[in-house]
Amino acid sequence: MFFGKLRYISAAVFLLLLAFTIKNCVPEKAVESHSKLIPMFWVNESVFIVRQGAELFRYGDSKLPEKISSAPPPIADAWDPQLPILPSDHKAFYNEGSRAYVTVNGEKHRVENRKFLRQNGFNQLFPPMKAVPFQTYAHLGKTGILTVQEGKAQKIELNIPRNGNWSGVSVVKDDHSKRFFAFQANCYLQDNTSNCQRNGWWLSQSLEVLSTVILPEKDLLYPSEDTNTFSCFSCGCSCYTQENVYAVDGNIYFHIAGFPLSNTQRGLYKVNVSADGTTSWEQVIRGRIEPLLSFSPSGCKVAYMKVSRFGDKIDVTDLCQ
Repeated sequence: MFFGKLRYISAAVFLLLLAFTIKNCVPEKAVESHSKLIPMFWVNESVFIVRQGAELFRYGDSKLPEKISSAPPPIADAWDPQLPILPSDHKAFYNEGSRAYVTVNGEKHRVENRKFLRQNGFNQLFPPMKAVPFQTYAHLGKTGILTVQEGKAQKIELNIPRNGNWSGVSVVKDDHSKRFFAFQANCYLQDNTSNCQRNGWWLSQSLEVLSTVILPEKDLLYPSEDTNTFSCFSCGCSCYTQENVYAVDGNIYFHIAGFPLSNTQRGLYKVNVSADGTTSWEQVIRGRIEPLLSFSPSGCKVAYMKVSRFGDKIDVTDLCQ
C-alpha cells in the first residue's frame, strides 16, 4: 500500500516538474516572417485578403482559403484624409545637444519621440503599429500634436486631466467613424506597480478635441506574477512585448502581444466607458494572436492569426455578438 501511494506521488511530482520545465525553459513556438499570416484588408463584410510571404489568399467565401494572383481593391469608401502633418525636415525644427525642439508662435517646444517601446516589440520582429505620423511636443506641462498651416508650425494642445504624465502622444485613425484617437503612448508609473496612468482624446476630422478619455489604470503589459521575467534578458520585457491600439467605429481596442506574457494575459482588450466617464478593460479575445489585426467594414468582425503548437490559423471573431 505504501509503495503504491509513493508511485502516485512520484508520478505527480514528475508531472509538476515537467510542466514547470516546459513553462520556464522551453521557448515558445517561433513564427518565421515567411510563414506568418497577415490579414491585410476586407473586400466586404465576409471576404478578406491575407498575405503569407509573397503569396496572397482570399478568405471568407469558401471553407478553404483560395490562392489568388493579385489582390482586389479594398472597400470603395476607405477614408484617406489629407492631414496637415508637419514634416520632420521643416525649418522650425532644431537641435540643442541630444534634444530636438520646434518653434511655434515664437515659443520653444520640446519635440517628443514617437518611437515608444510599448508599440515596438522589436526583439519579436513585430510589424509597427499603424499610427498617423504626427510629430508631438511637450511644453510647460502640456502635450499635443504638431501640424503645419500656411507653411508655419502650429500645435493642437491636448488637455491633461490627470497630473504626472506628460509623455508624448500617438494618433490612430478610425476609418469607420472618420475620427482620430490620440493617446499617451507611455505610462506614468507609481510605486513600480502595474498602474499605468494615461489619457486619450477623440479628435474630429479637422483635429478638434471632441472628448477626453482617462484610460484604465491597469498596465496590460506589466508581467503577471507567473511570468518568467528571466526571459527578458538584454533590454527588458518592453523589448519583447507590444501594444497596438485600434480605433474602430468609436470603440478603442488594445492588442497585447509578445512573450513572456502568458497566453491568458495576451489578446485583444476593449476600453469600456461607463456613464460617469470611468473606464475599464474587457478582454474580448484571449490567447496568442499576432499583429497586425484587420477589422471588417462594419467594425464588428476582426481577422487575426492565432498561434498554437497544434497549428497556426486565421480566425475571425464577431465583436458585436
